[in-house]
Amino acid sequence: RINADLTINKCTFDNINVTSSGGAIYYEYGSGRIDINNTKFYNLSAQSSQGGAIYVHESANLAKLKITGSDFRDNFANNAGAMYLRVSNITIKDTNFINNSAANYPGAIGFYNASAYIENCIIANSSAKKDSAAIKIEEGSNDEGNMITVKSCIIENNTATDELAPAIYVAKGVLNIS
Repeated sequence: RINADLTINKCTFDNINVTSSGGAIYYEYGSGRIDINNTKFYNLSAQSSQGGAIYVHESANLAKLKITGSDFRDNFANNAGAMYLRVSNITIKDTNFINNSAANYPGAIGFYNASAYIENCIIANSSAKKDSAAIKIEEGSNDEGNMITVKSCIIENNTATDELAPAIYVAKGVLNIS
């Protein structure tokens, strides 16, 4: 297990193709803080796995992820075109998710057993094969499952190619939208 903090400021990750998870960032079983500020994630791909740009899988509900003022465009993964997040403390603000896609689902962001606060973001033109065009909220090992809050966001023009799918699909958990 890694107990380290990671801060990324004003960086660009562009045109990276990996065969596993996380085209730009792969953080597994860590317990530190990840801060991403004013960073661009463009044309990233996790061909056979999850999280085209970012994959985070925490250890023992200790990790924290905060993304502010960033841009995710034209990313692809088998599942979760932009990000696959299995972390209990997530804050995403003033960030764009545009033209992300997945071979299966969801087009932009996959939350698994997560708690997240998303504010003033744009999630647009995402595509997936089934289930969830933009965001999927799934599983959860506790009684409540996921707790996701979406506030003052624009979620538009997201599509599923093989099934009629909502922009946000909640398999288990609580979704608050305002």
